[in-house]
Amino acid sequence: MSFVKNQSRSLVPRMIVNGLAACGALMVGTILVTASYRQTPVRRPGNGSVEIGQPASLPQSSGYLYVLDAGSEAPDDSTAQVIAIDLGRGTVARTFQVGQKADFAVSPDGSRLFVSSRVWDGGAHNWKRSLETFDARSGARLATVDNPDDLTYILEGSSSRMKMSADGEWIYILKDHQTVEPPYDHYYLAVFDTSLNQFLPDTVKLAGCSRGEFFKPKQDRAIVIACSDTQAVRQIAFDRAGKPEAGVESLNWGAGITQGTRIGAGAMTTAGDRLAFVTNDGQGVALNRSTGATRRFALGPTPGRWIRMQAALVPASDQAMYYATGSEKAAKAGSDDFSQIVRADLTTLTIHARHNTMVPFGSMTLSLDGNTIYTVSPHQSTVTAVDAATLKEIGSVRPVGRFPVLAIAAPNP
Repeated sequence: MSFVKNQSRSLVPRMIVNGLAACGALMVGTILVTASYRQTPVRRPGNGSVEIGQPASLPQSSGYLYVLDAGSEAPDDSTAQVIAIDLGRGTVARTFQVGQKADFAVSPDGSRLFVSSRVWDGGAHNWKRSLETFDARSGARLATVDNPDDLTYILEGSSSRMKMSADGEWIYILKDHQTVEPPYDHYYLAVFDTSLNQFLPDTVKLAGCSRGEFFKPKQDRAIVIACSDTQAVRQIAFDRAGKPEAGVESLNWGAGITQGTRIGAGAMTTAGDRLAFVTNDGQGVALNRSTGATRRFALGPTPGRWIRMQAALVPASDQAMYYATGSEKAAKAGSDDFSQIVRADLTTLTIHARHNTMVPFGSMTLSLDGNTIYTVSPHQSTVTAVDAATLKEIGSVRPVGRFPVLAIAAPNP
């Protein structure tokens, strides 16, 4: 890995699959913005070679940065991996070899890594889906369980389809049970118990929710999910046994909003009492979860920019939310990468600062202390560090595998 100061933009055309709603597509003017569900093999930059101890020129910080490298999509390829970067030492600490179409979560204390992926079973001539548990310190695989109905897509511009509870006991996972009869896809939420190493028996139906963004309240046994295709925002509370207490409650986030408006960025306060949404056409909504009351803000669209559904980054202070936008000009050329970070007030949704990044990116995450934003650029195999206060780029590292798609900051294992 090497320190990178500047990197030219690379705009790579995407494939649009049938069913725009299933792709999470947003119309912005005359521009189609998709969520890039990869259905066919694509060329990956670099050879994916990562060595333990390689330098990672990112700002020194406590904890680790775990980066999911999707590798290749060929059936016989095994280059997918999770790369663990020790931010204190500035080196690659270890790598975890995983299957294809992977997604992952890290326990709150940093001791465990949970990876959902698939591997090709040559004997059975089909894909085997599993959920693996790794010891983050040693890299040892501790357990493997079957993971039926796993959503097997690589989503370049999105956050994870897995969400860890605050106490580390549960993982909420969005799934899809497919049938040969309409509606073909039956989406639901499952709960994996990390101590029992098994899925709990009760699930929650989420009709039409092929892609969702999770918002985790402070209450450990509750989750809020915003669905891209249906635009529904649902909150679900569970009892200690994992049984939904009162079914699915829909939050009326769109009261009084213009018809056709779609969620762009969403955020939740650390206490979980309020939700905030910025829409694709420049409107803002603040929602009180306990009362259901909403406040609307006329923010106005940003000329030349588009936004798609994403979970905004919120530091512990609750003073700001960070979300990403893309260029309409680049979208016309075939790119759905983000190229700008926006900092807004979490209460009023007023924009305070913007930064156009040197390298387009697909996702971003926040450091443990909330001081650094890490952007992940799949097509450039790059992770870039941005100072959250100034929105200035303060370091980057390349290559980070072959096709990095997601990153999570976690404590030292």
